[in-house]
Amino acid sequence: MGFGAAVRSGFSNYATFSGRARRSEFWWWYLFSVLVLLSFGIIFMVTYFISFAALFSSTTVDGSVDTSLINWAPVAVGGIIYVIAALALALPTYAVWARRLHDMGQSGWWLLLSLVSLGIVPFIMALLDSQRFTNQWGADPKANEAGQFSSSPGGPGYQQLAYPAQGYAAAPPPAAPSPQAPPPAAPPGAQPPAPPAPPAPPAP
Repeated sequence: MGFGAAVRSGFSNYATFSGRARRSEFWWWYLFSVLVLLSFGIIFMVTYFISFAALFSSTTVDGSVDTSLINWAPVAVGGIIYVIAALALALPTYAVWARRLHDMGQSGWWLLLSLVSLGIVPFIMALLDSQRFTNQWGADPKANEAGQFSSSPGGPGYQQLAYPAQGYAAAPPPAAPSPQAPPPAAPPGAQPPAPPAPPAPPAP
């Protein structure tokens, strides 16, 4: 799954915690979330410097500042926008994270570790590969690539891979016999050969 498909899947399954999500879907969505929050974080920093620009320029020699010069409107707008973006991405991020754990055959309740500063555990677990075949959370998302369509090899709907026949190549068919040439024609005027003489009678 590519970047665009993973982003579309994340928004189309915005609050879907059931099902499975392969590694590429989770990590492409995670990259998208980081890029979005990084962009809004830069916007927030710009609004912060705009708000405090007058304060920095009015600092006296003794270091006293006039806080009444701070323009809180830009930094407030930037902060609100950042918080809204973070909250908007939090739910689909946890949803695709839970589906990623399901894809490995693990429960989504592992995500509760992030509430006690142990979120690195399910984060590392998301690096593991998918569990093959259907599990309790759904079908294998890699089934179309692996040629699997059931819960076990050889089961109903399982695609049996066809391999070419092994062994030697078949012998070529025998060549057709060449037609035999007709006997040469007798020259004109030639006498036909005499019939063979009858056998001699036996002696008395």
